Amino acid sequence: MTAKSAWFSVRPALPADIPDLMRLKRLLAAAEDSLHAVRAGEAAWRRDGFGERPAFTAFVAEFGGAIIGMATCSHRAVTGWDSFEPWLTRLETMPADQVWAAANEVPPHWYGGDLGEMEALVEKLLARRARIRELVEAFARSDRNPFPNWGQATPSSSDPPWLRASFGATIEGRPN
Repeated sequence: MTAKSAWFSVRPALPADIPDLMRLKRLLAAAEDSLHAVRAGEAAWRRDGFGERPAFTAFVAEFGGAIIGMATCSHRAVTGWDSFEPWLTRLETMPADQVWAAANEVPPHWYGGDLGEMEALVEKLLARRARIRELVEAFARSDRNPFPNWGQATPSSSDPPWLRASFGATIEGRPN
């Protein structure tokens, strides 16, 4: 991929990406006014994401040689489509003007100041979001077995909120 490409790529995160993963997590927490909830340090990320028995899979999105996004999927918590809600539906139904508003907040130096490339990237993202379910299902059925509990029972709506919350997945974005 060249710096002038309007394409971005998504790949599994590596231990070397931990500083960027932590940076993006802090940016999200700051935007949600919840920095106080960010507690995991580099050792925890290394153990829980890349250790002998990882608890989650992380992906990074790259554009122009920089990591611009991330997604984490909990191995234990994903039991099926309900585990991705409400985030999956939000990604699929987010109005295009909200996506464009978010894109307008990206600092120009992150995409080399080439507005045409950024516009092409957003158009591609908008077109691809219709494939999210197809891609998640293909990943769930892959030989990597990312969600070993796929198809198992999920908590019912009559369960207490603390029990339902324990089955939630962390999805910050999954462009592909």
